[in-house]
Amino acid sequence: MVSSYRQYIQRRGRILRKQEGKHHAVIYDFIIKPPEPNKGLLQKEIRRIVEIGKDCMNKGDVKEFLEDLMSEYDSHKLGLDDGVLKSMESFLGR
Repeated sequence: MVSSYRQYIQRRGRILRKQEGKHHAVIYDFIIKPPEPNKGLLQKEIRRIVEIGKDCMNKGDVKEFLEDLMSEYDSHKLGLDDGVLKSMESFLGR
């Protein structure tokens, strides 16, 4: 997880680095929605969703997606880590 997260941050930084004449960057990030509840995978995806969502221009769409995801998979029954739940709820304004 640490290595892939570090790589994710490095890639994002390269795209977002300021450059003359560049006013914004477009990042397409594909989120994996497992057919069956999978705590480990969902935690990784939620962390990325929240991280990307903080700075994106379509924050409302990201929040709506996250709300739908959490209603489909009951986050409390999955036993997600407290840190993941807190960051998600903070992002959603709860």
